[in-house]
Amino acid sequence: MRVRDSVLILLPCLASLSCAGQVRSTPAPVARAAPGGGADFRDVLLGDLTGRPQRFGDALGRRPALVSFWAPWCESCVREAPALQRLSRQAGACGAAVLGVAVGENRQSVERFTHDRRIDFQQLTDPDFHLADALGQRRIPATLVLDAQQAIVYTGEALDLAAIGALKRAIASARPTVTAGAAAPAAAAPAGECPLR
Repeated sequence: MRVRDSVLILLPCLASLSCAGQVRSTPAPVARAAPGGGADFRDVLLGDLTGRPQRFGDALGRRPALVSFWAPWCESCVREAPALQRLSRQAGACGAAVLGVAVGENRQSVERFTHDRRIDFQQLTDPDFHLADALGQRRIPATLVLDAQQAIVYTGEALDLAAIGALKRAIASARPTVTAGAAAPAAAAPAGECPLR
């Protein structure tokens, strides 16, 4: 199915918020098979804003991350973009990341949107819904929080206090215990001092 057809099917689904089983796309490309033989969401290839394919797990890295699924035409997504931008800066200081995944969108539209709004946290594109399908995401905005081992520890809709709390917990669990007299890593805020809002 072509991207345009997928978007045309997705728009009415999002308007009614009942998309279960209505969005179809081609099988997700994977970088490699997951242990046990099945495909894993971390192996889904997405596009970055330079046009290069990037494995989702590589984009996450080995750090806690909040992932926002969005699209430029989604009013709720547009409203939460400034808060995600602020959270990205705060999370970065704490050794975590905020990533945007634009679903059903091409690189050029995402690049234009983020440039016009001065959004500079990492953006990936999922034009054919491969990652969304692998995760069973049928609504936007949608928010995931992953721990440093890339396990999903929270799923929700728009960015809210529950998502921020889950990210704080993921950051706290990823921090090494600092023994008396030892210095904390210089790149991250000291343990217990990660002011996410």
